[in-house]
Amino acid sequence: MSLRICIVTAAAIALMTLGGCAAGARQQAMTASKDPGVSKPEPGALYAVGGVGGGEETNPLWTSEIDSAAFREALIASMINYGIYDASSDMKVLAILEEVDQPLIGISMTVTSRVNYRVTDEDDQVLFERTVTVPYTAEFSDSFYGVERLRLANEGSARANIDRFIGLLIEADIVEDADVAPGIS
Repeated sequence: MSLRICIVTAAAIALMTLGGCAAGARQQAMTASKDPGVSKPEPGALYAVGGVGGGEETNPLWTSEIDSAAFREALIASMINYGIYDASSDMKVLAILEEVDQPLIGISMTVTSRVNYRVTDEDDQVLFERTVTVPYTAEFSDSFYGVERLRLANEGSARANIDRFIGLLIEADIVEDADVAPGIS
């Protein structure tokens, strides 16, 4: 085979691997399921979701991102799965996606999400606050296409982040009218 044919073939394979339009992280894939090892909180420990911010819209010509609206819906669905969601609760969960650290290229793509979660009462007093940082790696075997592998890593990191937050929230055992705010760090 001539050198020119080898170069053209290599370029075509590279374009097929990197090509395609980027899609944003999907709410369903970011939703955490209840871990059987985590005990359900008392019936009074229910939370609503206030605001979610810090996410970015995906530019189809660039890279997959996690947008605030999809993250909010995944957080609500996850809380429903754990039995701790009530839209009318006075205890509100606020979440800010502080950073989503992504690789530009790679065979295995590891995305690390850092989210600040805050729970407030009806008077906006902070009852609980944690910043949760969780990595997730999507392997080449998960998808041949780099843009899809990055989306899978985004979704996995967001799902694991939400799951860890819910576990911390349940462990904190917040009581709405508590004088002391457990879990503030």
